[in-house]
Amino acid sequence: MVERPAREVGKLRRKDDHSLFQELYCRYNPLLFRVAARYFPDAPQEREDAVQNAWLKAFRHLEKARELPEDKVPLWLICITKNEAISLLRRQQPHLPLEEWLPATSPAASSGSVREAIDALPEIYRAVLELKFVAGYTNREIARMLGISESAVGTRILRGRAILKGKLDAEGVSE
Repeated sequence: MVERPAREVGKLRRKDDHSLFQELYCRYNPLLFRVAARYFPDAPQEREDAVQNAWLKAFRHLEKARELPEDKVPLWLICITKNEAISLLRRQQPHLPLEEWLPATSPAASSGSVREAIDALPEIYRAVLELKFVAGYTNREIARMLGISESAVGTRILRGRAILKGKLDAEGVSE
């Protein structure tokens, strides 16, 4: 194998990071694919995505692998893979647009209560909800616009919707 300069391999913090990562990859990659297969039994592409995301995260936190006892490293990698698989599953779940929360004939839908509740949300939630449900942007587009990760966008959408639903329930607007 030809030795490459560190800048071509990635952000290597230590000289032996590459060899440690390679060793972990060779030893545990089949295990991580089996873990991902539990979440995506009929979707090989999603399985690959979950495992690839897990390896990227593991590489970014390679110092953690050094700190752990050797018998705990596979468990750490399994946890990362499970979390990545769950994140992918969450992103695939359909989202109910705000307009569908209330029937069109509801007095609340026409009175502006929903709009007022959205305007009263904290900025970090209001922005993603408006970009997602009013402007129709995808989570990836919103992430790029706001300079945050896609998972942060998804989290803000879920939290913003929960806050909004709570406000509407408190006002007796939601069913």
